Amino acid sequence: MERESLFGLNSVAKRYGATTALREVSLTVGRGEVIGLIGANGAGKSTLTRVISGVSLPDSGELFHDGHLIDLAAYSPAVAIRLGIRVVYQDLSLCTNLLVFENFCVEQHFVVTKGFGWRKRALADTQRAIDDLFPGHDIDPRAQLSKLSISQRQMVEICRAITMKDLRLLILDEPTSSLAASQTAQLMTHITTLKKRGVSILFISHRLGEIIGIADRIVVMQDGAMVWEGPNVSVNQTTLVEKMIGKGWSSPERFGTASVQNKPVGNGGKVHLRTNQLSSDLLVDINVEFHSGELVGIAGLDGNGQREFLKALFFTGGTANGAVEKAGRLAYVTGDRKKEGVFPMWPISDNMSIVEINKAPLFGRLALGGLAAKVREWYTNLSIKAEGPRTAILSLSGGNQQKVIVARALLADADVIILDDPTKGVDVGTKEQMHQLFKKAAENGKLLIWYSTEDEELVSCSRVLVFRYGQIVAELKNGAISKDTIIEASFHGEHLADRTVRQGKKAKRRANEILIPLGAMLAVFFLSGALQPAVFSEFGVDLLVKASIPLVFAALAQMYIIGLSHIDLGVGAYMGLVSVLCATILRQHLALGLGLIVVTIVGYGLMGALIYLRNIPSVIVTMGMSFVWVGIGYTLQPGPGGQPPDWLVKAFNVHLIVPESVLLILGAGLLSFLFCRSRYGTVLRGFGNNPVAVERSGWSILKAYITAYAIASLFSVIGGMAMTASAGGSDINATASYTLLTVAAVVIGGSELIGGVVSSFGTVIGAITLSLIGALVGFLRLNSSCVTAVQGGLLIAILAFRLLRKGER
Repeated sequence: MERESLFGLNSVAKRYGATTALREVSLTVGRGEVIGLIGANGAGKSTLTRVISGVSLPDSGELFHDGHLIDLAAYSPAVAIRLGIRVVYQDLSLCTNLLVFENFCVEQHFVVTKGFGWRKRALADTQRAIDDLFPGHDIDPRAQLSKLSISQRQMVEICRAITMKDLRLLILDEPTSSLAASQTAQLMTHITTLKKRGVSILFISHRLGEIIGIADRIVVMQDGAMVWEGPNVSVNQTTLVEKMIGKGWSSPERFGTASVQNKPVGNGGKVHLRTNQLSSDLLVDINVEFHSGELVGIAGLDGNGQREFLKALFFTGGTANGAVEKAGRLAYVTGDRKKEGVFPMWPISDNMSIVEINKAPLFGRLALGGLAAKVREWYTNLSIKAEGPRTAILSLSGGNQQKVIVARALLADADVIILDDPTKGVDVGTKEQMHQLFKKAAENGKLLIWYSTEDEELVSCSRVLVFRYGQIVAELKNGAISKDTIIEASFHGEHLADRTVRQGKKAKRRANEILIPLGAMLAVFFLSGALQPAVFSEFGVDLLVKASIPLVFAALAQMYIIGLSHIDLGVGAYMGLVSVLCATILRQHLALGLGLIVVTIVGYGLMGALIYLRNIPSVIVTMGMSFVWVGIGYTLQPGPGGQPPDWLVKAFNVHLIVPESVLLILGAGLLSFLFCRSRYGTVLRGFGNNPVAVERSGWSILKAYITAYAIASLFSVIGGMAMTASAGGSDINATASYTLLTVAAVVIGGSELIGGVVSSFGTVIGAITLSLIGALVGFLRLNSSCVTAVQGGLLIAILAFRLLRKGER
């Protein structure tokens, strides 16, 4: 019986530069149908997933939902979610800085209940969802996600997608890669339940047995195209591999069992690397030898421990256990040039020569003439397309940037070169050029260990080690190496699956980081009181705390920017401008003054938009705007002066039972704390940790940036007003030092500069502490220039203490 269509693709094509990811793909998904999608690395499965979910738009073709043509110009992850489409991504779309149930809220923002108490209700819903799908999971929904094991994180990813309200199409991309057999069985049972409810499922997996056991129809992809589709009738793993490679599937014995049994392998040359029982969370007892003159390929289905193996070989002191014996110098070429490869602010020559500089004595003289000649030689040999070696590296194409990274390793003249998918995303011509370089280096006696997600690249290797489930399941040599044999071997070792799934121990809750800055603040306060007893009086407390109000609000403003993993280098200048506006225009023309302040708030939000839309680093935009703020301030008031409005002075000098300064600061901290724990505050913290994941969940990065910068400006405005009220006038330079002090206050308070980890009360305490140091230095009768030195020393001491505690854990 033919099923009614739910979702369809018609002649969809997608290209990334020179790479064609999808070639005229047409596919129809019926209601309540389970489609198994298979294919080797680079077949186009993940790209197809991104197109269906709205993450990537096709270059050509059409998408249909319920028989209606989808408007691609308006299609996005948010639209896909409203259509009932959800995805479990292979790389997991989770935020490690959030709690487990907060990750559910980010994903299910359309159905999370509103109002007070939503966190409690969301926590209960999360607990119920995980219990229903994975009984015996041992996952605390209140735990920080970073404390969970890989398998537990995968369960969270699956649960939050499957429990989505109005789910109609579920895409599962390698959902069982880290699950134990029992958890896989639980998932399969739930898939059957979803199918009965009419939910359509696109199941992507390299585990062919799972595909055969669950799919109604199977689709095979190769090189971005659909090469076969048919009903799941009379098929087995052998026939499916035949569909993928066009040949019969040989038995595992064809490839040799020495590697499977973890016996050392090699060619008898000089041993440069040897592993002995190398193990980690993703690697299991690997014993292997590598020799000079070898070009060794590392293959297997992506995500089976290959990259972890390369990093264990190169880096020392990592998380892997077991011995790695090294002889000679090692060089490492990453495939992630953006995060691990290029130095973005440097030219080509500096990016190449950094390894040569590292070899020189610490205070030795560099042979710059010889170094420049080497750079020029590799620049020419690799045919790098640029105006010259001094060209900025970010002006190059991706392929030419990758050439520079490869040249860096070759220029180092290392004995061992480790290559982590170095040709990913480069054009065919560049790939061929790199292949020739690798072979030539091996002929010259170098050892090259080359991991590639494109199996056909490895056919020229002297041998290929195929990984599955963190183990070497096959070793291919000489004439046995071909794209087909590598793909065949990649599906061996199914019986090893459960050996690599390791349940992490339930982590202890993170110690309350606020105790560290709180202890520092109390120490400074009591030391000040010991030197000047009046500090302990109500008047003394009010006087000291009132002096810290501007810095507290400025630090909270900076915290929201740091929460996005940005830094605001203009917050001090902006507060100075607000202070000037309050002491000049606001006093004389209330409406005009408030209007101008509103304009600056809008301008601050537009800074966030500019950072996102033009992909400009936040430090560049905020630093540039700081000159704008200062320039406007000087135009309005060339020198110190002005006078605050009477109502503003009265607003910051209200007499209450509890000092107003204390209430104001506590209120600011509480307000910020509550917002960070709100639904949208949780989303903003998620953007600071994993913006791609949050965007996949249907949230707008543009709106998040505008909102965070606008909120930061509001706190800055209050701080600027407080500065004017307390000083009785304004000076555009009065808050110039606040920019760096705010960063210090945020870090002292327990926040992290990257990763979306922030603490509102910690930031408040950090700002008060830095402010109190000024009074302490005065009580000690030291020169006022010592204040910054003491503040810096405190920051370093707290960071060192945290580092020691982290090492102990």
